[in-house]
Amino acid sequence: MSTQVIIGPLSLSSYTFWIGLCALPGIAWCVWRAGASWRDRLRVVDALLLIGACALAAGRAGYIALNAAYFAERPAEITLAPAAGISEHAAIVGMLIGWRLSRRLKRPHPLSVAALASLVGIGASIGCISNACAYGHEVFWTDGILWHLRVDWPDAYWISNPRLPAQLLMVAWLIVCISIPALATPGTGGAPHPLILWTLLFSAGDFVLQFGRADPASMLPGLRIQQGLDIGLFALAFVAGVSRLPRPARRLQG
Repeated sequence: MSTQVIIGPLSLSSYTFWIGLCALPGIAWCVWRAGASWRDRLRVVDALLLIGACALAAGRAGYIALNAAYFAERPAEITLAPAAGISEHAAIVGMLIGWRLSRRLKRPHPLSVAALASLVGIGASIGCISNACAYGHEVFWTDGILWHLRVDWPDAYWISNPRLPAQLLMVAWLIVCISIPALATPGTGGAPHPLILWTLLFSAGDFVLQFGRADPASMLPGLRIQQGLDIGLFALAFVAGVSRLPRPARRLQG
């Protein structure tokens, strides 16, 4: 997923189109699983709106924080749609907060929300191909198997060279991220929470895939800033998962 999402017109090359196209099946699935009652379905729509609003607000705030120096010089662009962007890591945190806050509504099943998150990420990744973002490093004929994975897609300067298909690798990983929770959940009472497991998988995979990315990013010592956020997101999900483990019963003394 890209750390920058530019809000644009609905065209085959826009983020808006691909995110919307991919998100619609996930939204429909959440609503369908709510039950036969239209009241329940409408309450699920309210919950999804809350979750989406929290994800967008947190993602936008995270993006502004990551680019604080830029926005300090251009404060008007904070709310300017063409310059809009989101941090996917902050958006995931917002999604988890929104899901927690939706408990008084008809909360959608966590596995359905995880599937929706994967679909939105897939849409963003596909949108990145035509918008020259989240692109991979250039590869050469001496790079062995990496050369066979090459695609001739553009970079930020719209120069097309053989490079790693970073966007498609993220699409593949997002499919894995939802497939594992889906297989782990049915009939297993001790299965991890789907949203927590999804977050663990996403952050671990994104950490690895970031090594193949060549789009501009702030750097930490030896790592991209997104990899530092992956570590933080993984730690947050791990702590949340551990806190849900059943505690051993204490034996009565005497």
